[in-house]
Amino acid sequence: MNERAFEVPEELFRTFASDPTGPLDKLLLATNDPSCAFYADSNRLLDAIPPGAISETCKDETFLLFHGEAKDYDRPARIWFAERFLIDEISRRKLRLIKEGDSEVRPVPYYFSACSDIEVGDDHLAKLSQFEFDGARLIHNENAFTILSTTESPNSTYWLLQILYSEGLARNASVRLDPFLWGAIGTFPAMHYKMLVYARPLCWQRIASLQQEEHGRWRPDSSNGWSEFTDFCWTPRGSEIHFTCEEVPKMSHAERNAARYCHAIYSKDCELITHFDGALRLYTCGGAVRRDIA
Repeated sequence: MNERAFEVPEELFRTFASDPTGPLDKLLLATNDPSCAFYADSNRLLDAIPPGAISETCKDETFLLFHGEAKDYDRPARIWFAERFLIDEISRRKLRLIKEGDSEVRPVPYYFSACSDIEVGDDHLAKLSQFEFDGARLIHNENAFTILSTTESPNSTYWLLQILYSEGLARNASVRLDPFLWGAIGTFPAMHYKMLVYARPLCWQRIASLQQEEHGRWRPDSSNGWSEFTDFCWTPRGSEIHFTCEEVPKMSHAERNAARYCHAIYSKDCELITHFDGALRLYTCGGAVRRDIA
């Protein structure tokens, strides 16, 4: 399908582009809730999707994984296609704005009144010291802003911003504000993200005083990847704490994807990591192969 033949109304586009939760699920909720302010526009968007796009969506393996048992594919296929089209369209327009902004003195969002007193460099970066941070958003003049997303995901710079502040780097850092992801603090959501994980937050004082093993697990963000989970463990051994971390691949991928493995040693005496090594560990469906690839 020629994607340019399928246009998103500007007001509806701004509604989705300025929301840090992203289009996924939001479009589904909007099209099923008559009380939603953009219920009618969202359903008109679904009705405008060309038949060819619907037929292609109905052949998509991932779509069928979620909706293969549906009695009628048409409605879920329209929502599925529209959600992903919106994600791509937001990314396309954002990149276009960034490129076009190279010729402007104060590109979006800097030319809005809420940003009129923000100092912006020739590279269109603004110092973080000009903002307050509430744990999720950059606050200035009763408006909330985010750092320019580095991927299609609106939360792609969330952890970066957390580190800039938690490590005391924010006072010397400059960032490019996202041209879409901003708004009045009363309406712009303060998002907080957590991985599917069990573990305690890293604290070197606690690690140094461990008397028994402490372990945890991360799960991948997507179920479509090759990794089942990642396990890690801190193990006290005399004056040292050994850290081991290993991915465990899915059975279906074990014979074509190696698993990353790392090992480190923390010295309680000098309070430093004194050793680090890593490898790719090979698995078979029957268990680990006794061979690592450095």
